Amino acid sequence: LLEYPNDPEIFKTDGQFLFGKELLVAPVVKKGAVTQKVYLPQGEWIDFNNNKTVYEGEQWITYKAPLNTIPLFVKKGSIIPMMPVMNYIHEKEDYPLSLQVYPASENQEASFELYEDDGESLDYQKNIYAKTKFTCFTKPGSYEFKISTRQDKGYVIPKDRNIIIKLHTDRKPMAVVKGKTKLAFSGMTNFLKKSEKDFISLSWSWDEKTGICLIKVPDHGKETILSVIK
Repeated sequence: LLEYPNDPEIFKTDGQFLFGKELLVAPVVKKGAVTQKVYLPQGEWIDFNNNKTVYEGEQWITYKAPLNTIPLFVKKGSIIPMMPVMNYIHEKEDYPLSLQVYPASENQEASFELYEDDGESLDYQKNIYAKTKFTCFTKPGSYEFKISTRQDKGYVIPKDRNIIIKLHTDRKPMAVVKGKTKLAFSGMTNFLKKSEKDFISLSWSWDEKTGICLIKVPDHGKETILSVIK
């Protein structure tokens, strides 16, 4: 955990590691163990397995870890890009790009720069790739989410693809706005259908069970700024 070189507790950890700066993984390596001692460094850490429990950093915790559970924590103020499980590269070329967004504290920003290449050739050695930066700034009454203009460096993103922003909030937003226009609200069933086939319109939904606001944005590689009104 070289991100925290000045924390002496870090050197007492056994087996846990950071995946990027956003995720902390603490696999159970002791045979028969059903709990795991985990050290959480500075910051606030959210249990990725339930997306609800929040732990203060700079402390040791005992985490329940049965055989089918890997202790996994995401740092508050993070954006985690995800994609569907595939049997091989490019099995689904029009898959939606999912962004798990854990907003930062008020007046702070979460950000992530997504790097993409073809995943097969050595073109990355020739600097053939694409990059897109995502930011989420937490204001007193809203979240401002920005998709920056994509930097195309020779790698072509699939023509039809949606970006699904999954904003973890404590309550249903009042509205989602692009410029002066309110996005249409869809029920979850209709929203999920559109996320697979509709590559034109913007819309949003609310998952009551998980406490996640979902926003569908067609990925055209151009700057898009959205305001999620609390």
